[in-house]
Amino acid sequence: MAGGSGEEDVVKYLNTFLRRFGAFVVGEMGAKAIDPGEFRDKAGAFKEAGSLGQELVNALREKRKYPEQAAEIIHFKEVLKNVILAKGALWKAEYAYWERMGWL
Repeated sequence: MAGGSGEEDVVKYLNTFLRRFGAFVVGEMGAKAIDPGEFRDKAGAFKEAGSLGQELVNALREKRKYPEQAAEIIHFKEVLKNVILAKGALWKAEYAYWERMGWL
């Protein structure tokens, strides 16, 4: 949801964030806020959100694979691994966590 406009950008940003941190995205939707708790075409937005929620349930039940998103996740993890290796002396907690997880 975005205040007034820009919901497409918000959706894109949030989906990118989710994928970068290991989540798979099954779809997207946005709504334009007009007041706190109120937005344009509220009934339509709730219907669309419900459909997207059902799509998520179906994807989980079917154990769907998303190869393109998986490749993006793997790539970002490799980039982050290189950053953590380079910053290990400064990022001690992150380095220790990645080492404990066997990712280094």
